[in-house]
Amino acid sequence: MNTALPILALVLATVAYVLGRKEANGSRPTLWGVGGLILFLVLAAKFGNADPKLAWPLAGGLALGAVSTLVAELLGVSTASLALGVAAAGVARFFGKGEVTAEMGLSVGAMAAVLFAKGGSNASVATAAIFATASMNALGTSHANAPGAAYFGSMLGLVAIAAGIVAMLVKPRQLVWPIAAVVLAGGGYFAEHRVASVSGVGLAIALGALTGLVCLYLLPEDRSDPFRTAVATVLWIGLATLAYGPGRGFGMGAAFLAGIAIPLALNRPRVLVSAAPLAALVVVSLFNQLHGKEAAALYISQHYVLIGFAVGAIVPAGYEAWHDQNPRLPALGALLWSILAVGVPVALLYLVESKGLIGFVLGLGFGGFAIGRRTDTARPLALCAGIGTATLLIVGRMADIATVARDEKMRYVLYGAALIALVAVPLVFLANPKAEEKAS
Repeated sequence: MNTALPILALVLATVAYVLGRKEANGSRPTLWGVGGLILFLVLAAKFGNADPKLAWPLAGGLALGAVSTLVAELLGVSTASLALGVAAAGVARFFGKGEVTAEMGLSVGAMAAVLFAKGGSNASVATAAIFATASMNALGTSHANAPGAAYFGSMLGLVAIAAGIVAMLVKPRQLVWPIAAVVLAGGGYFAEHRVASVSGVGLAIALGALTGLVCLYLLPEDRSDPFRTAVATVLWIGLATLAYGPGRGFGMGAAFLAGIAIPLALNRPRVLVSAAPLAALVVVSLFNQLHGKEAAALYISQHYVLIGFAVGAIVPAGYEAWHDQNPRLPALGALLWSILAVGVPVALLYLVESKGLIGFVLGLGFGGFAIGRRTDTARPLALCAGIGTATLLIVGRMADIATVARDEKMRYVLYGAALIALVAVPLVFLANPKAEEKAS
């Protein structure tokens, strides 16, 4: 099985390239770029690990990640790039006890290839595929009672490639994304019951595929909309929390790979960029798995604080982006934003408790700082102060939330998420992107 996975991925890469070669947009790195990349790989392999036994796994991962990424950029077909990334991640299994080191080396080598390939589009797709697949395999190595979890990422990657090829073959373009999402979710559910044996990961995969599908509709490539990007980022963060349960981080890896699979196959960078916070949370899960002694007591607290921080940073940025578009019916918009201002902290209190709300308040401050250069008023500071103070009042009002059972909390979270969606969706339609275009 382990040997067959990367071979199958290479076969599917060939099929994808044959189907998409007429529209390929590949590019070659310069000679100086290749020389710089080789120098980086040599130095990283020599100084990247203190254990001599892991020197070859690290060097192999670095080289394989870089070569796979360069080939992906040369071929210029996004689905083939996805397949090459999955194939590279599958090869790391052959390094035995150095597997996890090789998997980390893959992502580092691929990242270096992106830099030296001038940030090529298909190189970036391959790098994201390598990280998503290899990180999920690495997270799976901690599940001794489910040996198949250590290569479940490669299995799910094959399903993702198949979904991408289906998307290339479907003629009615409006049916491409839904059909591919169904293939991905169904294949992931089948793989869970046949391979991983980690309860709940199938649901995480289905939620990931659904989130990716929604973000594809939300973020068209022909229009830049910071507010919609902020909404999409919130969806990814919510996905991280819902998928956290299965395998203590393993479910997040599965949801991340399932969520970005179709955007990778279609090369939709706006959707992929919006998923960056979820990628960061997957890295945090790996950190805690590899260095648990240093962070074991803070594991869940870290996760909650990070989620709260990300949501907090998004709120003022989202409001500024919405306000800059000269929205219609501003009074109605103000009412909806005021509901969000108190509704988001309430939902977070149920979801990530008071630990997450500390991160949320800090995020409000940093979100205002990040956009301060492009605003002509002190609105970010006002939002930080007002929503932060409202959060304090909410915590005092709902102090007995700690006694509520987890299952009951999650039911309230779903109700709250539905209510927030009912408020947020009208805000999207009230926005007037043409106003921002005229202003620019």
